[in-house]
Amino acid sequence: ALAPHLYDVKLAGMVFPFKASPYYVDELIDWNCEDVRKDPFYRLVFPTLDMLNADHRAKLETAHAKGDPKNLIRVVDEIRADLNPHPAGQKALNPPKE
Repeated sequence: ALAPHLYDVKLAGMVFPFKASPYYVDELIDWNCEDVRKDPFYRLVFPTLDMLNADHRAKLETAHAKGDPKNLIRVVDEIRADLNPHPAGQKALNPPKE
């Protein structure tokens, strides 16, 4: 049931790292439903490309298609930086360590 969606989850998972416990995967997600993407627990656990805006999605898919791992990592980092809202001056007061 997940096989048709692996490309989507694989790419989205580069931007939104995730872990799925066996309990969610084996017990809570209804893999037999008509469209597993509509299952609430599937939507809670697995990231999808729908979580990205069209520009970010296009950049990610283009970088992935080119097959250059270093460029893909750079694009993923750019997208993550764009998605971080930096609330309450966090970027200036609490920058990430490089």
